[in-house]
Amino acid sequence: MAIVYFRFLLSQLDSNRKTYVLRRNLKLKNFIFEFYRSSFDFISDIKNNTENFFFGRIVIRPVSKQFTNFFERS
Repeated sequence: MAIVYFRFLLSQLDSNRKTYVLRRNLKLKNFIFEFYRSSFDFISDIKNNTENFFFGRIVIRPVSKQFTNFFERS
């Protein structure tokens, strides 16, 4: 398991979960990305006030393809 730091659009997150899961955007369908709420650092994009970005801690865990597909959305 690896811990990395990334920058994402808030619109890519599923805010209904305690941990935020991002699938398809990183092109790694064999991994699941868990975003931990306590590590978020929300900032505003100076160039575009309508977009909010954050830097969050991401834990990457390999998962089965079936499990990954379950979380993917069109």
